[in-house]
Amino acid sequence: MRGAALFVALTVASAGCDAPPQPTHAGADSVVPATRPQIRGTITLMLPEQMRVEAKPEQRSGSPKAVVRVGPAVPVAYRDGRRAAVAQLRLGQQVSVWYAGPAELSYPERATASVIVIDADGPAH
Repeated sequence: MRGAALFVALTVASAGCDAPPQPTHAGADSVVPATRPQIRGTITLMLPEQMRVEAKPEQRSGSPKAVVRVGPAVPVAYRDGRRAAVAQLRLGQQVSVWYAGPAELSYPERATASVIVIDADGPAH
């Protein structure tokens, strides 16, 4: 009975959270997975082979944030299906990121990208 009460409490507590990102439906030749990304947000930091993605950059804490390792071979595409490259990732872009394996449980979480989709371009740098 205690387990059921905990389940109900967690379900009710999570009801007010942001809705999860919607799945992406990709064509047969696309690199974009047909599953939901692990994180969707704004690129707020770019370092060699690493970027920080924040769902709500204006919030210091509480919203999803991730430090994502990005190697030169990671597939990158625009939302419309056009291919891109890691070198085209810029501060301010809106991206969706799928992870290669599990994320490290930290805040921000840490993971390695398997696919990145540029949802909207940010400012050019």
